[in-house]
Amino acid sequence: SELVPTAFSVRLASAFWWFFILVIISSYTANLAAFLTVNKLNEISTLAQLVNQESIKYSIVSTDSTYTFFSTSKDPIYSKMFKKMVQWNATGQTSFIESPADALRRIRVGGFAGVLESPLVDFYRERDCELTQVGETFSPSAFGFGVAQG
Repeated sequence: SELVPTAFSVRLASAFWWFFILVIISSYTANLAAFLTVNKLNEISTLAQLVNQESIKYSIVSTDSTYTFFSTSKDPIYSKMFKKMVQWNATGQTSFIESPADALRRIRVGGFAGVLESPLVDFYRERDCELTQVGETFSPSAFGFGVAQG
């Protein structure tokens, strides 16, 4: 086009407009790249999904009331979870967690979910942005499990 703005104010407005467009396109591209590279670890949203998958190991604190809850539970999901944890412990693949701090260490390494009482999950999740609670709390005693993001 042969129409070129000659006034300074029109040139300045045009420059701001193109700068704004550049920022919008850059933001869109960055968000698209971040969305496409997100770790899909949070595809697990229920205990049933956690039990029926094989890539993420899970465990409970062996000295906690959680251990008693799972070992005496009549619910098929909880008893299946406990049986798997006992089998893993027997084969040396994973052992029961000694403390919540041990659970956090193993969660941060990756490929592990710690099943803890919900007050502990809330406490650690509020203080560490990389931890998330996956799914809702369950059982009358309110348990939850946490995983590390990416």
